[in-house]
Amino acid sequence: MNKQELINKIDFLTKDDVLEEVDDGRSIATVYKVTRQDKRYFLKIFNTEYSQENINSVIESINIYKHIETNVTDIIDYGFFDNCNNYYIVYKYIEGENIKFLSNNNKIDYKEIMELGEKAGKSIYKLKKYRYTGKIRFKIDDISEMKKEAIDKFDKFLNKQECKKIINKFYTDNEIKNMKNTLERTSKYFDLLEPRLIHGDIKRANIMKDKYENLWIVDIEDMRYSYDLLNFRYTLSWELSDINGSYFTKGFFDGLYNNKRPKYFNEQVIFVLILNFMSVCYKYSNDNLLDKIEWYINRYKALDISIKDRIRNNEYII
Repeated sequence: MNKQELINKIDFLTKDDVLEEVDDGRSIATVYKVTRQDKRYFLKIFNTEYSQENINSVIESINIYKHIETNVTDIIDYGFFDNCNNYYIVYKYIEGENIKFLSNNNKIDYKEIMELGEKAGKSIYKLKKYRYTGKIRFKIDDISEMKKEAIDKFDKFLNKQECKKIINKFYTDNEIKNMKNTLERTSKYFDLLEPRLIHGDIKRANIMKDKYENLWIVDIEDMRYSYDLLNFRYTLSWELSDINGSYFTKGFFDGLYNNKRPKYFNEQVIFVLILNFMSVCYKYSNDNLLDKIEWYINRYKALDISIKDRIRNNEYII
């Protein structure tokens, strides 16, 4: 759907609006920055898996963040395209920059990256402690199902000869087998934990700082009942393989855990890292991005070596 078609289909938009597509990093939605004279908005057009129930969850998520006094954007408009089965949301634009932009462009140093991560962790701590009694049925993550799905997808990845050849440049067959066994073993460390509300997609790009030094949480569509480390379900290997991302992630968990770490924290980190690794390998293979597969595995291998060194030294991974 081109930009003119969007303007014609969404009543909120006008013919004079300027739409600029924004890279959201994931395939859940197509994102546009909308400029209307001196005002700006964010427009998200969701894929066909989105429903009115999802929209209701987003609305309730915003209410929850406001209740726990955490800065979050507002919904200006939302609706549905009858002919192509897509929902959309128009959000109020937050005037500021995200932590990824600020850190990658040397606008903040490592101490401030960690401080901002810590503030974000404290905000998510308030979400974790919030006891929701409303009517919305937020999704509940199932670790066992998550593990099974990851291994199934990884096996499909390994069954492609060209993908198997690439991964064997970095990992032996025995190491690959051990990776699957480790995912199985570390999944059990979630058994005694109670799922609580989480953001679901924490990363530097989803935490913004405005000109008044206030922090804002964005991309709030993934709120669900889950576990602390699953806030980084899609991003942990990316953040930890980047020096600025590592500072942010450490700061986040310092804020979430008051500068401590819970029992079996390293085991939960390893579970999420392997989960993330398997999912990314499968996605790149499914999209036939062989060059990206090799680039990603090489990047992950360096992180893997660093993690094993920390464990041998009896240190926390994060």
